[in-house]
Amino acid sequence: MASARVYRISHPRTPFQVYLAVPGRKPYRKHFKTEEAAKAHCRDLNRKVSKEGAEGVYFGELARSEYAAAMRILEPHGVGIAEAAKFFDAHHALGSKVECVDALEEFLQEKHDANRSRRTIENISYRVRAFLDTVCPVFLTDITRVNLREYIYRKGVKPQTRLNDYRAFQNWFNWCRKRGYLTTDLLDGLDSPVVEGRRVAVLTPEQAHALMKAAIEYEPEGRTKGILARNIAIRLYAGLRSSELQALREEDILPDIIRVGAGKLRGRRAVRVVPILPPLRAVLDSHPNVPLWPSNYQKLFKEVIKLADLRGIYSQDICRHSWISYRLAQIKDENQIAREAGNSPDVIYRHYWQLSTADEATLYFQSK
Repeated sequence: MASARVYRISHPRTPFQVYLAVPGRKPYRKHFKTEEAAKAHCRDLNRKVSKEGAEGVYFGELARSEYAAAMRILEPHGVGIAEAAKFFDAHHALGSKVECVDALEEFLQEKHDANRSRRTIENISYRVRAFLDTVCPVFLTDITRVNLREYIYRKGVKPQTRLNDYRAFQNWFNWCRKRGYLTTDLLDGLDSPVVEGRRVAVLTPEQAHALMKAAIEYEPEGRTKGILARNIAIRLYAGLRSSELQALREEDILPDIIRVGAGKLRGRRAVRVVPILPPLRAVLDSHPNVPLWPSNYQKLFKEVIKLADLRGIYSQDICRHSWISYRLAQIKDENQIAREAGNSPDVIYRHYWQLSTADEATLYFQSK
């Protein structure tokens, strides 16, 4: 029998393959991220072959017990293992033939073609690729519940990250099952990670006014004074997400409403409209020529947060949370807020109801 050897292949994450040709059997292949790991496995494999022959490669103790169990099941029916395997192959998913990377690329491309938000696609791509880089499965059938559980509950990971990973895998695996690439739910038996409920953080009216004042007064070197005024005002007084702000066009800002037709709409595909309230109208009128999303945005935004003395207080989407909270306290109608915010009434009620008072809402929406 020929010896196992290490070959370098073109796979982007596992470029080293241990290959062993066994007459009458499917060639043995195993992939590794590093050459050292591949060589170590190759040495172990050749020692095993020299002692136990081909059976040592293909039949360990577990495999032998499974073989005996399979024969006990098939014998009364007069069916051999080869015949049963052919039947299984004809009715089984394509997972043993589809590489993980190919399935992921196909999935992402389909989501892109379906006009899913770029942020959602990038999030799923990042999380699934991180898993593939860590576990290094080649084919879909190489993914197991065990390595999924170990990865999701790896040490040093926050509950929210675990939940986000779980949802990304769930999204991808559901698509694979619809395509016939998988026949089983790989997350079956693995409970969704639990994230303890937490109070939504909002800015006080005074903090919101300080942020708006800082944006209006901010004048970076060589740039227009108040360059972030419209951006901050739309966040504070219309509650747009960053993805929606980036996609917003000048023609979407009408005299009384902002028309939001791109970004993350939480499953709602129709264009939604957000009313332009007095404080927002005042800023839009006084800063008509500043861009909605200026170049070098992140640096400018951090400077405004520093100028407003909100470092350590400001968090992602806090402007949106503030707007929803005070708007709900103002009109007390979660259904209308859901239409304006692009969420469900249940989410609005569950997270924002009575988070702020009507008096605080009056202060929040006062023009300064």
